[in-house]
Amino acid sequence: MNSFVRRIAYGDRVSACVEWSHWFVFLNVFVTFLIALRYPLNFPTPSAGLGILYEAVSFLGHFWFLNFVLFLVCLFPLAFLIPHERAYRITAAGVMFLSQTLLLVDTQIFHTFSFHLNHQLVQIFADNSGYRSGMNFNFLLVVLPLLAGTEFLLWRYASYKSTKRKGSWIAQSLTALFVICFLATHMLHIWADYARYEPITDQEACLPLSYPMTAKKFLEQNAWLALPQAGESQARHGTLNYPLAALKVRPGSARNLNYVLITIRGWGHGDLAGELMPHTASLRSTALEFTQHYSTGPAQEDALFSLFYGISPQYRRAFLREEVTPVLIDEFQRQSYTISRFIADPSGKAADLQGAIFRGLRAEDRIFYPTDAEAGENAARAVADRWDPGARNLLLVSLEGGAGALDGAGRTPASDRSARRNLRVALRGADSAVRRILEAVRTAGGEQNTVIIITGAGGARNSRDLTYENLHVPLLILRPGQGPEQISRLTCHADLAPTLLSGDLGAVNPPAEYSNGTSLLEKTGDPFIIAGDGQHVAVVEDSQITQFSPKGTYQVTDSRDGARTDETGVTMQTLIKVTRQLHKFYRK
Repeated sequence: MNSFVRRIAYGDRVSACVEWSHWFVFLNVFVTFLIALRYPLNFPTPSAGLGILYEAVSFLGHFWFLNFVLFLVCLFPLAFLIPHERAYRITAAGVMFLSQTLLLVDTQIFHTFSFHLNHQLVQIFADNSGYRSGMNFNFLLVVLPLLAGTEFLLWRYASYKSTKRKGSWIAQSLTALFVICFLATHMLHIWADYARYEPITDQEACLPLSYPMTAKKFLEQNAWLALPQAGESQARHGTLNYPLAALKVRPGSARNLNYVLITIRGWGHGDLAGELMPHTASLRSTALEFTQHYSTGPAQEDALFSLFYGISPQYRRAFLREEVTPVLIDEFQRQSYTISRFIADPSGKAADLQGAIFRGLRAEDRIFYPTDAEAGENAARAVADRWDPGARNLLLVSLEGGAGALDGAGRTPASDRSARRNLRVALRGADSAVRRILEAVRTAGGEQNTVIIITGAGGARNSRDLTYENLHVPLLILRPGQGPEQISRLTCHADLAPTLLSGDLGAVNPPAEYSNGTSLLEKTGDPFIIAGDGQHVAVVEDSQITQFSPKGTYQVTDSRDGARTDETGVTMQTLIKVTRQLHKFYRK
Protein backbone atom coordinates (compact mmCIF):
# COMPACT_ATOMS: atom_id res chain seq x y z
CA MET A 1 0.00 0.00 0.00
CA ASN A 2 2.77 2.42 0.94
CA SER A 3 4.57 1.57 -2.31
CA PHE A 4 1.39 2.34 -4.27
CA VAL A 5 0.97 5.67 -2.49
CA ARG A 6 4.59 6.57 -3.16
CA ARG A 7 4.15 5.80 -6.85
CA ILE A 8 1.09 8.04 -6.98
CA ALA A 9 2.95 10.81 -5.19
CA TYR A 10 5.93 10.41 -7.52
CA GLY A 11 3.66 10.58 -10.56
CA ASP A 12 1.93 13.70 -9.24
CA ARG A 13 5.26 15.44 -8.65
CA VAL A 14 6.48 14.55 -12.15
CA SER A 15 3.20 15.73 -13.65
CA ALA A 16 3.45 19.03 -11.77
CA CYS A 17 7.02 19.54 -12.97
CA VAL A 18 6.07 18.81 -16.58
CA GLU A 19 3.03 21.09 -16.40
CA TRP A 20 5.16 23.93 -15.05
CA SER A 21 7.88 23.39 -17.67
CA HIS A 22 5.26 23.51 -20.47
CA TRP A 23 4.40 27.04 -19.48
CA PHE A 24 7.97 28.05 -18.69
CA VAL A 25 9.26 26.93 -22.09
CA PHE A 26 6.29 28.49 -23.90
CA LEU A 27 6.94 31.86 -22.24
CA ASN A 28 10.66 31.61 -23.02
CA VAL A 29 9.84 31.28 -26.70
CA PHE A 30 9.09 35.02 -26.74
CA VAL A 31 12.38 35.82 -25.00
CA THR A 32 14.11 33.77 -27.70
CA PHE A 33 12.27 35.74 -30.40
CA LEU A 34 13.42 39.02 -28.87
CA ILE A 35 17.08 37.92 -28.72
CA ALA A 36 17.00 36.31 -32.16
CA LEU A 37 15.82 39.47 -33.89
CA ARG A 38 19.52 40.27 -34.35
CA TYR A 39 19.80 37.54 -36.99
CA PRO A 40 17.44 39.04 -39.62
CA LEU A 41 18.66 42.53 -38.72
CA ASN A 42 22.21 41.47 -39.66
CA PHE A 43 21.22 39.52 -42.78
CA PRO A 44 20.20 41.14 -46.10
CA THR A 45 16.41 41.06 -46.33
CA PRO A 46 15.09 40.10 -49.77
CA SER A 47 12.66 42.49 -51.40
CA ALA A 48 10.86 39.58 -53.09
CA GLY A 49 7.54 38.95 -51.31
CA LEU A 50 7.98 35.20 -51.01
CA GLY A 51 11.47 35.65 -49.58
CA ILE A 52 10.12 37.99 -46.89
CA LEU A 53 7.31 35.54 -46.10
CA TYR A 54 9.83 32.72 -45.73
CA GLU A 55 12.02 34.87 -43.49
CA ALA A 56 9.05 35.49 -41.16
CA VAL A 57 7.70 31.94 -40.97
CA SER A 58 11.17 30.40 -40.64
CA PHE A 59 11.98 32.80 -37.80
CA LEU A 60 8.82 31.89 -35.85
CA GLY A 61 8.89 28.19 -36.63
CA HIS A 62 12.61 27.64 -36.11
CA PHE A 63 13.04 29.32 -32.74
CA TRP A 64 9.84 27.75 -31.41
CA PHE A 65 11.23 24.39 -32.52
CA LEU A 66 14.57 24.99 -30.75
CA ASN A 67 12.73 25.60 -27.47
CA PHE A 68 10.54 22.56 -28.06
CA VAL A 69 13.61 20.39 -28.64
CA LEU A 70 15.22 21.77 -25.47
CA PHE A 71 12.10 20.77 -23.54
CA LEU A 72 11.91 17.36 -25.17
CA VAL A 73 15.54 16.27 -24.76
CA CYS A 74 16.41 18.05 -21.51
CA LEU A 75 13.59 19.45 -19.35
CA PHE A 76 11.15 16.58 -19.83
CA PRO A 77 13.65 13.85 -18.79
CA LEU A 78 14.77 16.01 -15.87
CA ALA A 79 11.24 15.91 -14.47
CA PHE A 80 11.70 12.16 -13.91
CA LEU A 81 15.20 12.53 -12.49
CA ILE A 82 14.40 15.47 -10.18
CA PRO A 83 10.78 14.97 -9.07
CA HIS A 84 10.95 17.79 -6.53
CA GLU A 85 9.28 20.93 -7.78
CA ARG A 86 11.60 23.54 -6.30
CA ALA A 87 14.82 21.73 -7.25
CA TYR A 88 13.43 20.98 -10.69
CA ARG A 89 12.39 24.57 -11.31
CA ILE A 90 15.81 25.89 -10.24
CA THR A 91 17.53 23.41 -12.55
CA ALA A 92 15.18 24.13 -15.48
CA ALA A 93 15.59 27.89 -15.05
CA GLY A 94 19.36 27.46 -15.05
CA VAL A 95 19.24 25.40 -18.23
CA MET A 96 17.04 27.98 -19.94
CA PHE A 97 19.21 30.87 -18.74
CA LEU A 98 22.30 29.13 -20.13
CA SER A 99 20.64 28.43 -23.49
CA GLN A 100 19.49 32.05 -23.84
CA THR A 101 23.00 33.23 -22.94
CA LEU A 102 24.51 31.02 -25.65
CA LEU A 103 22.01 32.48 -28.09
CA LEU A 104 23.08 36.01 -27.11
CA VAL A 105 26.73 35.10 -27.69
CA ASP A 106 25.88 33.53 -31.03
CA THR A 107 24.03 36.66 -32.18
CA GLN A 108 27.16 38.70 -31.48
CA ILE A 109 29.34 36.25 -33.39
CA PHE A 110 26.89 36.26 -36.29
CA HIS A 111 26.89 40.06 -36.23
CA THR A 112 30.69 40.03 -36.57
CA PHE A 113 31.43 37.02 -38.78
CA SER A 114 28.08 36.06 -40.39
CA PHE A 115 28.28 32.49 -39.20
CA HIS A 116 27.40 30.74 -35.99
CA LEU A 117 29.19 29.47 -32.92
CA ASN A 118 30.87 26.10 -33.39
CA HIS A 119 33.71 24.15 -31.81
CA GLN A 120 36.23 25.24 -34.44
CA LEU A 121 35.46 28.91 -33.90
CA VAL A 122 35.91 28.35 -30.17
CA GLN A 123 39.33 26.92 -30.99
CA ILE A 124 40.25 30.06 -32.95
CA PHE A 125 39.17 32.19 -29.98
CA ALA A 126 41.23 30.05 -27.62
CA ASP A 127 44.33 30.20 -29.81
CA ASN A 128 44.03 33.98 -30.13
CA SER A 129 43.09 34.76 -26.55
CA GLY A 130 45.64 37.58 -26.37
CA TYR A 131 44.33 39.39 -29.46
CA ARG A 132 41.91 42.27 -29.02
CA SER A 133 39.43 41.29 -31.68
CA GLY A 134 37.19 44.32 -31.34
CA MET A 135 34.21 42.09 -30.54
CA ASN A 136 32.34 43.74 -27.71
CA PHE A 137 30.75 41.37 -25.20
CA ASN A 138 30.40 44.07 -22.56
CA PHE A 139 26.68 44.26 -23.36
CA LEU A 140 26.35 40.96 -21.49
CA LEU A 141 27.10 42.78 -18.23
CA VAL A 142 23.82 44.64 -18.69
CA VAL A 143 21.77 42.03 -20.54
CA LEU A 144 22.49 39.00 -18.34
CA PRO A 145 21.07 40.54 -15.12
CA LEU A 146 18.00 41.59 -17.11
CA LEU A 147 17.75 38.09 -18.52
CA ALA A 148 18.02 36.57 -15.04
CA GLY A 149 15.27 38.88 -13.79
CA THR A 150 13.10 38.00 -16.75
CA GLU A 151 13.56 34.28 -16.12
CA PHE A 152 12.51 34.79 -12.50
CA LEU A 153 9.33 36.60 -13.57
CA LEU A 154 8.57 33.86 -16.10
CA TRP A 155 9.15 31.27 -13.35
CA ARG A 156 6.55 32.97 -11.17
CA TYR A 157 4.04 33.39 -13.97
CA ALA A 158 4.50 29.77 -15.12
CA SER A 159 3.87 28.68 -11.49
CA TYR A 160 0.65 30.70 -11.46
CA LYS A 161 -0.57 29.30 -14.81
CA SER A 162 0.35 25.71 -13.97
CA THR A 163 -1.71 25.75 -10.74
CA LYS A 164 -4.85 26.81 -12.57
CA ARG A 165 -4.94 23.45 -14.39
CA LYS A 166 -6.76 25.11 -17.23
CA GLY A 167 -5.50 25.55 -20.76
CA SER A 168 -5.31 28.93 -22.43
CA TRP A 169 -6.82 29.30 -25.88
CA ILE A 170 -4.27 32.04 -26.64
CA ALA A 171 -1.34 29.74 -25.82
CA GLN A 172 -2.90 26.90 -27.78
CA SER A 173 -3.53 29.14 -30.80
CA LEU A 174 0.00 30.51 -30.76
CA THR A 175 1.49 27.05 -30.44
CA ALA A 176 -0.58 25.93 -33.42
CA LEU A 177 0.68 28.97 -35.36
CA PHE A 178 4.29 28.12 -34.52
CA VAL A 179 3.81 24.51 -35.63
CA ILE A 180 2.28 25.68 -38.92
CA CYS A 181 5.20 28.09 -39.44
CA PHE A 182 7.68 25.29 -38.79
CA LEU A 183 6.02 23.00 -41.35
CA ALA A 184 5.60 25.86 -43.84
CA THR A 185 9.32 26.66 -43.54
CA HIS A 186 10.31 23.21 -44.76
CA MET A 187 7.64 23.05 -47.47
CA LEU A 188 8.70 26.44 -48.85
CA HIS A 189 12.35 25.42 -48.79
CA ILE A 190 11.58 22.18 -50.61
CA TRP A 191 9.96 24.19 -53.38
CA ALA A 192 12.69 26.85 -53.40
CA ASP A 193 15.40 24.20 -53.66
CA TYR A 194 13.56 22.66 -56.61
CA ALA A 195 12.86 26.00 -58.29
CA ARG A 196 16.28 27.53 -57.47
CA TYR A 197 14.57 30.48 -55.81
CA GLU A 198 17.51 32.34 -54.31
CA PRO A 199 15.58 34.77 -52.03
CA ILE A 200 14.75 31.66 -49.97
CA THR A 201 17.75 29.38 -50.47
CA ASP A 202 20.17 32.22 -49.69
CA GLN A 203 18.78 32.34 -46.14
CA GLU A 204 19.97 28.84 -45.21
CA ALA A 205 22.90 30.07 -43.11
CA CYS A 206 21.02 32.86 -41.31
CA LEU A 207 19.57 30.95 -38.36
CA PRO A 208 21.58 28.79 -35.94
CA LEU A 209 21.14 24.99 -36.07
CA SER A 210 18.95 25.40 -39.14
CA TYR A 211 18.78 22.47 -41.57
CA PRO A 212 15.80 23.07 -43.86
CA MET A 213 14.46 20.12 -45.77
CA THR A 214 15.24 19.51 -49.48
CA ALA A 215 13.54 17.02 -51.76
CA LYS A 216 14.56 17.98 -55.28
CA LYS A 217 14.65 14.48 -56.79
CA PHE A 218 11.36 13.50 -55.19
CA LEU A 219 9.61 16.57 -56.55
CA GLU A 220 11.07 16.12 -60.03
CA GLN A 221 10.14 12.44 -60.23
CA ASN A 222 6.57 13.12 -59.16
CA ALA A 223 6.19 16.30 -61.23
CA TRP A 224 5.11 18.32 -58.21
CA LEU A 225 5.09 22.08 -58.34
CA ALA A 226 5.81 22.20 -62.07
CA LEU A 227 6.33 25.94 -61.99
CA PRO A 228 8.72 28.08 -64.05
CA GLN A 229 12.21 28.44 -62.63
CA ALA A 230 11.72 31.14 -60.05
CA GLY A 231 15.38 32.07 -60.15
CA GLU A 232 14.92 33.40 -63.67
CA SER A 233 12.51 36.15 -62.63
CA GLN A 234 13.52 37.18 -59.16
CA ALA A 235 12.87 40.63 -57.87
CA ARG A 236 15.91 42.72 -57.20
CA HIS A 237 17.11 42.72 -53.63
CA GLY A 238 18.41 46.29 -53.51
CA THR A 239 21.00 45.41 -50.88
CA LEU A 240 24.22 46.55 -52.57
CA ASN A 241 26.19 49.73 -51.98
CA TYR A 242 28.80 49.75 -54.77
CA PRO A 243 30.89 51.77 -55.10
CA LEU A 244 30.89 53.24 -51.60
CA ALA A 245 31.45 56.69 -53.12
CA ALA A 246 31.08 57.98 -56.67
CA LEU A 247 34.24 57.49 -58.72
CA LYS A 248 36.20 60.71 -59.23
CA VAL A 249 38.92 61.18 -61.83
CA ARG A 250 41.49 63.95 -61.71
CA PRO A 251 41.26 65.92 -64.99
CA GLY A 252 44.19 65.27 -67.31
CA SER A 253 45.61 62.46 -65.16
CA ALA A 254 44.59 59.53 -67.41
CA ARG A 255 47.55 58.08 -69.33
CA ASN A 256 45.61 57.30 -72.55
CA LEU A 257 47.11 53.82 -72.91
CA ASN A 258 45.75 50.91 -74.89
CA TYR A 259 45.02 47.64 -73.10
CA VAL A 260 45.06 43.99 -74.10
CA LEU A 261 43.70 41.59 -71.49
CA ILE A 262 44.00 37.89 -72.30
CA THR A 263 42.48 35.33 -69.92
CA ILE A 264 43.14 31.61 -70.31
CA ARG A 265 40.98 28.95 -68.67
CA GLY A 266 42.57 25.85 -67.21
CA TRP A 267 45.98 27.51 -67.03
CA GLY A 268 47.78 26.87 -63.77
CA HIS A 269 51.05 28.34 -62.61
CA GLY A 270 52.89 25.12 -63.45
CA ASP A 271 51.80 25.41 -67.08
CA LEU A 272 53.90 28.53 -67.69
CA ALA A 273 56.71 26.44 -69.11
CA GLY A 274 58.69 26.57 -72.33
CA GLU A 275 57.66 23.12 -73.51
CA LEU A 276 53.94 23.83 -73.06
CA MET A 277 53.65 27.51 -73.99
CA PRO A 278 56.98 28.61 -75.48
CA HIS A 279 55.95 32.06 -76.69
CA THR A 280 54.04 33.06 -73.56
CA ALA A 281 56.87 31.73 -71.35
CA SER A 282 59.37 33.87 -73.29
CA LEU A 283 57.48 37.01 -72.23
CA ARG A 284 58.76 36.51 -68.68
CA SER A 285 62.05 38.09 -69.73
CA THR A 286 60.34 41.44 -70.41
CA ALA A 287 57.26 41.38 -68.18
CA LEU A 288 56.24 41.98 -64.60
CA GLU A 289 55.72 38.43 -63.36
CA PHE A 290 53.61 37.88 -60.25
CA THR A 291 54.80 34.55 -58.92
CA GLN A 292 52.28 34.28 -56.07
CA HIS A 293 49.17 35.27 -57.97
CA TYR A 294 45.86 33.53 -57.29
CA SER A 295 42.57 33.28 -59.07
CA THR A 296 39.71 34.14 -56.74
CA GLY A 297 38.02 30.87 -57.65
CA PRO A 298 38.65 27.72 -59.68
CA ALA A 299 35.65 28.50 -61.91
CA GLN A 300 35.87 30.93 -64.83
CA GLU A 301 32.81 32.90 -63.74
CA ASP A 302 34.33 33.69 -60.34
CA ALA A 303 37.69 34.62 -61.84
CA LEU A 304 36.23 36.98 -64.45
CA PHE A 305 33.92 38.60 -61.92
CA SER A 306 36.83 39.51 -59.65
CA LEU A 307 39.01 40.67 -62.55
CA PHE A 308 36.54 43.28 -63.72
CA TYR A 309 34.73 44.20 -60.50
CA GLY A 310 37.79 44.05 -58.23
CA ILE A 311 35.66 42.27 -55.65
CA SER A 312 35.63 38.82 -54.02
CA PRO A 313 33.47 36.25 -55.84
CA GLN A 314 31.09 35.88 -52.88
CA TYR A 315 29.36 39.02 -54.18
CA ARG A 316 28.90 37.66 -57.71
CA ARG A 317 25.31 36.46 -57.59
CA ALA A 318 24.08 39.60 -55.83
CA PHE A 319 25.88 41.91 -58.29
CA LEU A 320 24.64 40.09 -61.37
CA ARG A 321 21.13 39.77 -59.97
CA GLU A 322 20.93 43.51 -59.39
CA GLU A 323 22.56 44.23 -62.78
CA VAL A 324 25.37 46.31 -61.29
CA THR A 325 28.11 47.01 -63.84
CA PRO A 326 31.83 47.19 -62.92
CA VAL A 327 33.16 50.69 -62.26
CA LEU A 328 36.24 49.67 -64.27
CA ILE A 329 34.21 49.07 -67.44
CA ASP A 330 32.08 52.15 -66.75
CA GLU A 331 35.21 54.29 -66.57
CA PHE A 332 36.66 52.79 -69.76
CA GLN A 333 33.44 53.73 -71.54
CA ARG A 334 33.37 57.20 -69.98
CA GLN A 335 36.87 57.79 -71.29
CA SER A 336 35.69 56.77 -74.80
CA TYR A 337 37.60 53.50 -75.12
CA THR A 338 36.71 51.22 -77.99
CA ILE A 339 36.02 47.87 -76.31
CA SER A 340 36.28 44.69 -78.38
CA ARG A 341 35.86 41.13 -77.08
CA PHE A 342 36.82 37.83 -78.67
CA ILE A 343 35.73 34.74 -76.77
CA ALA A 344 36.57 31.10 -77.34
CA ASP A 345 33.45 29.27 -76.22
CA PRO A 346 33.13 25.72 -77.59
CA SER A 347 30.48 24.83 -75.01
CA GLY A 348 28.26 27.84 -75.69
CA LYS A 349 28.00 28.62 -71.96
CA ALA A 350 29.98 31.86 -71.77
CA ALA A 351 27.37 34.11 -73.40
CA ASP A 352 25.31 34.66 -70.26
CA LEU A 353 28.34 35.35 -68.09
CA GLN A 354 29.94 37.74 -70.54
CA GLY A 355 26.63 39.47 -71.14
CA ALA A 356 26.10 40.00 -67.41
CA ILE A 357 29.50 41.54 -66.76
CA PHE A 358 29.52 43.67 -69.90
CA ARG A 359 25.88 44.70 -69.76
CA GLY A 360 25.20 47.69 -71.97
CA LEU A 361 28.00 47.17 -74.51
CA ARG A 362 27.09 46.75 -78.14
CA ALA A 363 26.39 43.17 -79.27
CA GLU A 364 28.80 43.52 -82.21
CA ASP A 365 31.65 44.02 -79.74
CA ARG A 366 31.14 40.47 -78.42
CA ILE A 367 32.08 37.65 -80.79
CA PHE A 368 32.21 33.95 -79.86
CA TYR A 369 34.37 31.33 -81.57
CA PRO A 370 34.57 27.54 -81.16
CA THR A 371 38.37 27.36 -80.72
CA ASP A 372 41.27 29.37 -79.33
CA ALA A 373 42.87 29.45 -82.77
CA GLU A 374 39.85 31.16 -84.34
CA ALA A 375 39.43 33.58 -81.45
CA GLY A 376 43.13 34.52 -81.62
CA GLU A 377 43.16 34.83 -85.40
CA ASN A 378 40.11 37.08 -85.50
CA ALA A 379 41.34 39.20 -82.61
CA ALA A 380 44.65 39.69 -84.43
CA ARG A 381 42.82 40.58 -87.64
CA ALA A 382 40.69 43.13 -85.78
CA VAL A 383 43.84 44.76 -84.38
CA ALA A 384 45.39 44.92 -87.84
CA ASP A 385 42.23 46.36 -89.43
CA ARG A 386 40.92 48.71 -86.74
CA TRP A 387 43.70 49.39 -84.23
CA ASP A 388 44.66 53.03 -84.09
CA PRO A 389 47.61 53.48 -81.71
CA GLY A 390 46.60 57.09 -81.17
CA ALA A 391 43.07 56.14 -80.09
CA ARG A 392 41.94 54.40 -76.89
CA ASN A 393 41.46 50.67 -77.31
CA LEU A 394 40.55 47.89 -74.90
CA LEU A 395 40.89 44.39 -76.36
CA LEU A 396 39.54 41.53 -74.23
CA VAL A 397 40.28 37.94 -75.28
CA SER A 398 39.03 34.85 -73.42
CA LEU A 399 40.72 31.57 -74.37
CA GLU A 400 39.89 28.00 -73.34
CA GLY A 401 43.50 26.93 -72.78
CA GLY A 402 43.85 23.77 -70.71
CA ALA A 403 40.08 23.63 -70.17
CA GLY A 404 39.81 22.57 -73.80
CA ALA A 405 41.45 19.24 -72.86
CA LEU A 406 38.74 18.24 -70.37
CA ASP A 407 37.05 14.90 -70.83
CA GLY A 408 33.31 14.35 -70.60
CA ALA A 409 33.49 14.28 -66.80
CA GLY A 410 35.47 17.50 -66.61
CA ARG A 411 38.81 15.90 -65.72
CA THR A 412 42.25 15.38 -67.21
CA PRO A 413 43.62 12.26 -65.48
CA ALA A 414 47.38 12.49 -65.13
CA SER A 415 47.70 8.75 -65.80
CA ASP A 416 45.99 8.99 -69.16
CA ARG A 417 48.60 9.51 -71.89
CA SER A 418 46.05 10.77 -74.44
CA ALA A 419 44.73 13.29 -71.90
CA ARG A 420 48.23 14.68 -71.35
CA ARG A 421 48.69 14.90 -75.10
CA ASN A 422 45.35 16.75 -75.40
CA LEU A 423 46.48 19.13 -72.69
CA ARG A 424 49.70 19.94 -74.55
CA VAL A 425 47.75 20.53 -77.77
CA ALA A 426 45.23 22.77 -76.00
CA LEU A 427 47.90 24.89 -74.32
CA ARG A 428 49.89 25.14 -77.53
CA GLY A 429 46.74 26.44 -79.23
CA ALA A 430 46.32 29.12 -76.56
CA ASP A 431 50.01 29.99 -76.83
CA SER A 432 49.68 30.38 -80.60
CA ALA A 433 46.67 32.68 -80.13
CA VAL A 434 48.63 34.85 -77.69
CA ARG A 435 51.53 35.06 -80.17
CA ARG A 436 49.27 36.16 -83.04
CA ILE A 437 47.57 38.85 -80.99
CA LEU A 438 50.81 40.37 -79.68
CA GLU A 439 52.43 40.29 -83.13
CA ALA A 440 49.41 42.16 -84.48
CA VAL A 441 49.78 44.81 -81.75
CA ARG A 442 53.48 45.26 -82.58
CA THR A 443 52.78 45.45 -86.31
CA ALA A 444 50.11 48.09 -85.72
CA GLY A 445 52.67 50.22 -83.88
CA GLY A 446 50.92 50.04 -80.52
CA GLU A 447 53.65 48.35 -78.51
CA GLN A 448 54.96 51.59 -77.01
CA ASN A 449 51.64 52.67 -75.47
CA THR A 450 49.89 49.35 -74.81
CA VAL A 451 49.58 47.46 -71.54
CA ILE A 452 49.36 43.71 -72.10
CA ILE A 453 47.94 41.54 -69.31
CA ILE A 454 47.88 37.73 -69.49
CA THR A 455 46.46 35.60 -66.68
CA GLY A 456 44.52 32.45 -65.90
CA ALA A 457 40.73 32.55 -65.58
CA GLY A 458 40.64 29.81 -62.98
CA GLY A 459 43.51 27.34 -62.92
CA ALA A 460 41.44 24.25 -62.16
CA ARG A 461 41.36 21.35 -64.57
CA ASN A 462 41.05 18.40 -62.23
CA SER A 463 38.40 19.70 -59.85
CA ARG A 464 36.71 22.78 -58.43
CA ASP A 465 38.41 22.39 -55.05
CA LEU A 466 39.80 25.49 -53.36
CA THR A 467 43.38 24.28 -53.31
CA TYR A 468 46.76 25.80 -54.07
CA GLU A 469 46.95 23.83 -57.34
CA ASN A 470 43.57 25.02 -58.55
CA LEU A 471 43.93 28.68 -57.55
CA HIS A 472 47.59 29.47 -58.30
CA VAL A 473 47.71 30.97 -61.81
CA PRO A 474 50.23 32.98 -63.85
CA LEU A 475 50.01 36.73 -64.21
CA LEU A 476 52.23 38.57 -66.70
CA ILE A 477 51.96 42.30 -67.30
CA LEU A 478 53.91 44.07 -70.03
CA ARG A 479 53.93 47.82 -69.42
CA PRO A 480 55.74 50.37 -71.58
CA GLY A 481 59.04 51.31 -69.97
CA GLN A 482 58.65 48.93 -67.02
CA GLY A 483 60.05 45.47 -66.23
CA PRO A 484 61.24 42.81 -66.19
CA GLU A 485 60.65 42.07 -62.51
CA GLN A 486 59.45 39.17 -60.40
CA ILE A 487 56.98 40.14 -57.66
CA SER A 488 56.50 37.50 -54.99
CA ARG A 489 53.93 39.04 -52.65
CA LEU A 490 50.43 37.56 -52.53
CA THR A 491 48.20 39.00 -55.26
CA CYS A 492 44.85 38.02 -56.75
CA HIS A 493 42.41 38.88 -59.53
CA ALA A 494 40.64 41.49 -57.36
CA ASP A 495 43.84 43.58 -57.53
CA LEU A 496 43.57 44.29 -61.26
CA ALA A 497 40.73 46.85 -61.16
CA PRO A 498 42.42 49.15 -58.60
CA THR A 499 45.69 48.81 -60.55
CA LEU A 500 44.12 50.18 -63.71
CA LEU A 501 41.76 52.70 -62.12
CA SER A 502 44.19 54.33 -59.68
CA GLY A 503 47.35 53.83 -61.74
CA ASP A 504 46.34 54.60 -65.34
CA LEU A 505 42.78 55.91 -65.55
CA GLY A 506 43.27 58.70 -63.02
CA ALA A 507 40.82 57.69 -60.26
CA VAL A 508 41.51 59.53 -57.00
CA ASN A 509 39.24 57.39 -54.81
CA PRO A 510 40.96 55.00 -52.41
CA PRO A 511 40.69 51.47 -53.86
CA ALA A 512 38.80 50.39 -50.73
CA GLU A 513 35.77 52.38 -51.97
CA TYR A 514 35.25 50.14 -55.00
CA SER A 515 37.38 47.03 -54.47
CA ASN A 516 38.52 44.32 -52.06
CA GLY A 517 41.97 44.40 -53.65
CA THR A 518 44.99 46.68 -53.77
CA SER A 519 47.05 47.91 -56.71
CA LEU A 520 49.43 45.30 -58.10
CA LEU A 521 52.06 48.03 -58.34
CA GLU A 522 52.06 48.64 -54.58
CA LYS A 523 54.98 47.17 -52.67
CA THR A 524 52.79 45.76 -49.92
CA GLY A 525 49.27 44.41 -49.59
CA ASP A 526 47.16 42.21 -47.36
CA PRO A 527 48.94 39.03 -46.17
CA PHE A 528 45.95 37.02 -47.38
CA ILE A 529 43.54 36.83 -50.28
CA ILE A 530 39.88 35.80 -50.37
CA ALA A 531 38.75 33.10 -52.79
CA GLY A 532 35.57 31.09 -53.08
CA ASP A 533 33.20 28.99 -55.14
CA GLY A 534 29.82 30.48 -54.24
CA GLN A 535 29.30 28.23 -51.21
CA HIS A 536 32.65 28.35 -49.46
CA VAL A 537 35.15 31.02 -48.50
CA ALA A 538 38.86 30.27 -48.75
CA VAL A 539 41.45 32.44 -47.02
CA VAL A 540 44.77 31.93 -48.84
CA GLU A 541 47.94 32.77 -46.93
CA ASP A 542 51.60 32.05 -47.56
CA SER A 543 51.63 28.72 -45.77
CA GLN A 544 48.03 27.54 -45.61
CA ILE A 545 44.56 27.73 -47.09
CA THR A 546 41.65 27.85 -44.63
CA GLN A 547 38.33 26.91 -46.22
CA PHE A 548 35.10 27.89 -44.42
CA SER A 549 31.68 26.35 -45.01
CA PRO A 550 28.50 28.50 -44.82
CA LYS A 551 27.97 27.12 -41.28
CA GLY A 552 31.35 28.41 -40.09
CA THR A 553 33.20 25.09 -39.87
CA TYR A 554 36.56 25.01 -41.60
CA GLN A 555 39.40 22.82 -42.78
CA VAL A 556 43.05 23.78 -43.19
CA THR A 557 45.28 22.56 -46.00
CA ASP A 558 48.92 23.20 -46.68
CA SER A 559 49.16 25.77 -49.44
CA ARG A 560 51.90 23.84 -51.23
CA ASP A 561 51.00 20.15 -51.31
CA GLY A 562 47.28 20.41 -50.56
CA ALA A 563 47.48 17.99 -47.61
CA ARG A 564 45.12 18.60 -44.70
CA THR A 565 46.78 19.67 -41.49
CA ASP A 566 45.73 19.78 -37.87
CA GLU A 567 47.03 23.30 -37.48
CA THR A 568 44.73 26.10 -36.42
CA GLY A 569 43.26 28.13 -39.25
CA VAL A 570 43.41 31.88 -39.71
CA THR A 571 44.09 34.21 -36.83
CA MET A 572 41.28 36.18 -35.28
CA GLN A 573 42.74 39.38 -36.76
CA THR A 574 42.63 37.93 -40.29
CA LEU A 575 39.16 36.47 -39.78
CA ILE A 576 37.75 39.84 -38.77
CA LYS A 577 39.38 41.55 -41.77
CA VAL A 578 37.98 38.91 -44.13
CA THR A 579 34.51 39.28 -42.65
CA ARG A 580 34.58 43.05 -43.11
CA GLN A 581 35.63 42.65 -46.74
CA LEU A 582 32.76 40.23 -47.37
CA HIS A 583 30.19 42.67 -45.98
CA LYS A 584 31.61 45.98 -47.11
CA PHE A 585 29.46 46.44 -50.21
CA TYR A 586 26.12 45.49 -48.65
CA ARG A 587 23.88 48.22 -47.34
CA LYS A 588 23.82 48.49 -43.56
